[in-house]
Amino acid sequence: MTVAHEMLAPRESFWRQRLERFKSLQLPFASSSQEVSPRRQSTAWLSPDALVELLPIDRTECVLAAFLIYLARITGESELQLGWEPAPKRPQVGLKAGEALVASVVPMEVAIDLAHDFAQLHGVVAAECAVLRAHDSFACDLIAR
Repeated sequence: MTVAHEMLAPRESFWRQRLERFKSLQLPFASSSQEVSPRRQSTAWLSPDALVELLPIDRTECVLAAFLIYLARITGESELQLGWEPAPKRPQVGLKAGEALVASVVPMEVAIDLAHDFAQLHGVVAAECAVLRAHDSFACDLIAR
């Protein structure tokens, strides 16, 4: 347990700031009282065959970028926050017992500017994924504190 806290402590400031900015996203179809007309728009994108040629991490980021573009379009929001499950790390000595104390889902923040092309938005998503990989996770009690 102490090993887990020692590993997470240097990242606590980053996660505290990110959690303070959290806001929930209102999806237009989540409320039956709201009538929403579909907004269709085409985007230059990779063909499904092109995804096969990418590395797994790039594939994930491409699909995630497409999903975030979709969310930005249906909600009209440009600042999006999603729950993201960090990639599992190699087990470390003393960390297994503390896993229950570490958040399994962390907030991902991405700004989607629909004026940009897909390659630029993919770059934004890739940069956020790199930030999340660098900061891993936080202690579950951080939210309560």
